[in-house]
Amino acid sequence: FLRANADPAIPDLASVDGAKIFPQPPGTLPDRYEDSFDLTEYVGRAKRGVTPFEAIPELDAGLKGLEATRRIDFEDWLDAQGLDAVVFPAVADVGPADADVNEASAALAWRNGTWVANGNLVPRHLGIPTVTVPMGTMADIGMPVGLTFAGKAYEDTKLLRLAGDFERFGQRRTSPPRTPELPDDVFAARPAARQPDEAPPLTVTLAAEARRAGDQDEITVTLDVHGEIGTETSVKVHVNGQPIRMQRTGARFTGRAVVPAKEHERIHSVWRGSYGSIISAVVRLEDGRAAGAYVVTGGIG
Repeated sequence: FLRANADPAIPDLASVDGAKIFPQPPGTLPDRYEDSFDLTEYVGRAKRGVTPFEAIPELDAGLKGLEATRRIDFEDWLDAQGLDAVVFPAVADVGPADADVNEASAALAWRNGTWVANGNLVPRHLGIPTVTVPMGTMADIGMPVGLTFAGKAYEDTKLLRLAGDFERFGQRRTSPPRTPELPDDVFAARPAARQPDEAPPLTVTLAAEARRAGDQDEITVTLDVHGEIGTETSVKVHVNGQPIRMQRTGARFTGRAVVPAKEHERIHSVWRGSYGSIISAVVRLEDGRAAGAYVVTGGIG
């Protein structure tokens, strides 16, 4: 992750200030991990170097022990009971929203099966495959919940078929009420004008600049399309999810949007500045080729 970010100041874990890994937010309750572990130790381990798998003592015996535990305690038990899988709610409950500041809420949220899913780390450590599908939506708070199917190792096809049949039969998946479907997210199928291997690549360059004007910020957007542009080319640009009108001059498209200045001043975290506005662009040609880009402006980026 750090290498992908390519930040020269933090190129790897050994360069990180360990105290800043998931620090405790001011005014919040302490975490309740039963196994107390200090994430700052990870930095020290990174500085010492990561031991190669083949050099870890007793790794071979430990792995075989985990496999034997899975077989004896789970798979042999399934056979003895005449079961194909174990099916259970993915979580036991949903923690209250104020669990970070309210002791009573924290007691509910930190219960096993709530702060982590039912089964906890056992399926992961023992290599028990699981598939989770929609089980329904809670009537009181509208929270979607999942149903987990756990089966034998290496019987993935059977497990996927069981979970898939339940999902198709129940039709319990619900659309998120706070994120309605956007018409722009649907692309109409069109016949390809040329074979994909013959088509040159399509790329775009997106730039945006925010300028303060009183209590508003004016965002100027520039989009350059590097490739063929036809009369049916689709160009869609959004600022914070809202579409903006773009004017074309050759292969360049320009547009503007106005955002309340306070939106670029809102602080989401005590450890970083405001996020600013997200500008996204998607260009789709008649033959189906597409390219996209996004930039952030008005905040720290």
